[in-house]
Amino acid sequence: WVKHIRAALAENRFHLVQQPVASLTGSALKLFDIAVRMLDNQAREVLPSEFLPAAERNDLVREIDRWVLAAALNLIARRQPDLLFVRLSRDSVLDGTLIEWLDGQLKSTLAEPQRLCLQLTEETATRYQQPARQLLEELRKRRIQTALENFGSGPDSLGLLGALAVDYIKIDGSLMQGLSGNPELQQRVGAIAAAAGKRAIQTIAERIEDANTMAVVWQLGVHYIQGYLVHGTEEVVLKS
Repeated sequence: WVKHIRAALAENRFHLVQQPVASLTGSALKLFDIAVRMLDNQAREVLPSEFLPAAERNDLVREIDRWVLAAALNLIARRQPDLLFVRLSRDSVLDGTLIEWLDGQLKSTLAEPQRLCLQLTEETATRYQQPARQLLEELRKRRIQTALENFGSGPDSLGLLGALAVDYIKIDGSLMQGLSGNPELQQRVGAIAAAAGKRAIQTIAERIEDANTMAVVWQLGVHYIQGYLVHGTEEVVLKS
């Protein structure tokens, strides 16, 4: 895998895919979640679940993150979407050179920073709270928006909201499974939505796959949804 990943980086055999994020409140903003795919040397698509674990074990994930960030900023400069969500790995959160590199990319691409939202997982933010806080503060200074994903999966999710300032939280997809028939889950999701609302944080429910679940999260006050009910992932075309 190391050989394949290095070759793909050298030969630019990565590409972006998008998934729309749909508003439940009538917002006209066009939001997209961006992910990466690798192409093998026969141009067949390789999913992140296949190559990212090897990249993490062999200190290559930061290089992939930077490829994705550079591609996303170029896309923002050319197409000006309202907002692109891009994931940061744990290694990038702990990378002390990331901000300087980002500054160079913003300068060279002329991308508007407020159109980029960098997201890190709740687990990373919890385990590495001090470096995560420092990174979020630096991003805020640059008008780059921020998000926590897989939110609600940890032992003290609501406490984390008080410790870290972010613009969005993505409520973990595991809380959506069976939500429409589970009052306990509904209470948990409702508490997250209410706590976020008090801090003017926008909420996004992940992995919404049926209309009943969509109706419940709307009733609970969630602002946006993403998942196969809205649209699957596809080549980046930036249409709503």
